[in-house]
Amino acid sequence: GQATRGRWLQESLFANPELEVEVADILGSQERSGFKSAETTIRILQPLDLGGKRSQRSRIAELEARIAAWQLEAKRLEVWSRTVQSFAAVQAQQQRLELAEKSLALGRHVWQVVCERVAAGKVALLERSKADVALADLCLSFDQEQLALKSSRYALAAEWGSGEARFDRVEAGRNETLRVELPDVRDLIRELEHHPEFCQWKAEVERHRAEIDLAEAMAVPEL
Repeated sequence: GQATRGRWLQESLFANPELEVEVADILGSQERSGFKSAETTIRILQPLDLGGKRSQRSRIAELEARIAAWQLEAKRLEVWSRTVQSFAAVQAQQQRLELAEKSLALGRHVWQVVCERVAAGKVALLERSKADVALADLCLSFDQEQLALKSSRYALAAEWGSGEARFDRVEAGRNETLRVELPDVRDLIRELEHHPEFCQWKAEVERHRAEIDLAEAMAVPEL
């Protein structure tokens, strides 16, 4: 973030010089008393880091900025991946609800036909009981799919911080198809080396080494 980059910039600069003013013999005696006869000494102190302390501190701050950037990128990818999965879940649930709705419509038609055949005496009354149970199961399945769709829609809306799903349905592009192609192992390894979490891990290892170098440099006295 801005604070980490600011620290990196601060560590890359030389320490601020210090100004010291010393006034001696201000009291004096008789005609030599007062500021006119006082001796004033002005010193400007500029600490000099030896042993590469400043460069090591700057290196550590730079690595911390890189780590923070990779953490942000990893979080962005995590949110993006979670949102895509939630979108796909809503789309799949929409299809399941549509199938449940078609099954329910067909079940009602079958139930109506059975009722008519029972009334006409063409089939036994037991068939009506079986049709009632089958229709009840279809109604229950339809209600369950409706609740599942509502839940998945709320989960998708939560990805952008909304407490309610203000959309009726989701649609992918007409020409978009899901293709899963397994990459070559060597290509996969090369891609993994650019993954934010892997890059963050490398930066943390470098920071650890830089902290060791700084600890060794601190043994060298400053001027």
